[in-house]
Amino acid sequence: MRKLAKIKVGKLGYSFLVRSEAEGDGMISNIHEIYSAAVLAKDIGCDYFEVKPSYNYKNDVAHSLVKHSPERMQELRQEMEKLDDLVDESFSVTKAITLDSSIDGVRKHQVKKYTTCPTTELRTLITPLGTYVCPYWRGKENFMVGDAKTTNFKELWNSFERRSIQSWLDPSKHCSQIHCLRDESNVEILNLINNKQIDVLDEYDRFI
Repeated sequence: MRKLAKIKVGKLGYSFLVRSEAEGDGMISNIHEIYSAAVLAKDIGCDYFEVKPSYNYKNDVAHSLVKHSPERMQELRQEMEKLDDLVDESFSVTKAITLDSSIDGVRKHQVKKYTTCPTTELRTLITPLGTYVCPYWRGKENFMVGDAKTTNFKELWNSFERRSIQSWLDPSKHCSQIHCLRDESNVEILNLINNKQIDVLDEYDRFI
């Protein structure tokens, strides 16, 4: 990343995933490392440093925020306050959209009444092992739309495989247990499609 920082065009940064004992399986807290990780990010030439909450994947489907202890979340607040000292014209600190909900111990349940996902027409996930309809279905073969290593992206995007997945993907069924960061975006896009009045996104989608 130091080498990339010297030749980059655009922005370079990395994300820090908050972990603690609440996740089980012998996990230990890394919250005390947030400030030093941000110092490192700035030192190697990053433009930004992002702090993200952790999610629960234990039942192979659910994507809900992990509820950490109040003591750990107080420690996280203190670490986040220290990050302000690092911010200047060339370096910023960002929080993932759901970080405050994690700090406050809030678990939001999303009821998805829509049956199509317009956000998947705007973005996708490309990995070394395949391209998937969205990040939440990474590694799931029936949500894999192709392989960018063997197929150019234009062909992949217009492929029968992707269109087939788009036709049967139903968020109200397939994503009912997932806390999706694009839920509000989907609602507003569908409102636009249906010529309805739209609201300002509270937890906005930075991509859109």
